[in-house]
Amino acid sequence: MTARPRAGRGARRNRRAPIHRVSAFAARQRLGLAQTKASEKSNGIVAIPALLEMMTIDGAVVTIDAIGCQRDIAQKIIDRKADYILALKGNRGTLREDVQVFANEQRTRAFAHCKITTQQTVDADHGRIETRKYTVIHDIDWLQARHGWPGLNGLIMVESQRKNGVKVERETRFYITSTTLAATLAGPMIRALGRGKRPVLGHGHDLRRRRTNHPNRKRARKISQPSTQSPITCSERLRAKTPSPSDATPPPGIEDYLVSLIAA
Repeated sequence: MTARPRAGRGARRNRRAPIHRVSAFAARQRLGLAQTKASEKSNGIVAIPALLEMMTIDGAVVTIDAIGCQRDIAQKIIDRKADYILALKGNRGTLREDVQVFANEQRTRAFAHCKITTQQTVDADHGRIETRKYTVIHDIDWLQARHGWPGLNGLIMVESQRKNGVKVERETRFYITSTTLAATLAGPMIRALGRGKRPVLGHGHDLRRRRTNHPNRKRARKISQPSTQSPITCSERLRAKTPSPSDATPPPGIEDYLVSLIAA
């Protein structure tokens, strides 16, 4: 199950404050589960626990981006008999720094002193090739003893490389998890969290962009433009393209055929 905060569209056009909401959907079934509105004076951190109370999540794995990486949210997920995968960014301070230093140190040593599982995927789309390597580190007793994070059982490092022609972009992301899943199972869950930015039915902005770029839309706008010609000129052009019945020439042999019918 994936939970993501989102701001409503069209608020600037209507000169109103955007409606901030948090949505949850089942990644595997590609199905929306619940949605709640965040108050104007708060953010998704307050709305996420309320969203979790609306659903039965026993046995599920809840993935949330960095805004949900909070101790209270992690504890609530554990109390509801579920597991979590939370994106870890700079908002967690020393926890993020310790994870990055430890992961980089173990990577230089080829993870010789800790137990890991890995998975690598390659995706190609629109001329871009993206390679992702998921590394799940299971030996983190030292990190749990130092930070005491609720239910923490593993770290996940995602190294991605995007190649578009001669341009190459590299990025490393970190996640904390209460699961003991291998990388082959945790990787698709993290990938589903990334896809949560663009739901199955498409975001409103994406739908508008597709409609605008559609050839029929361009043709419709071109036809609907007002004509700069006078009505008389348009009528003359229509009359010139459509011949009158009196000017039509009968096909050859039709007169002899009609005479034979009358004689009979």
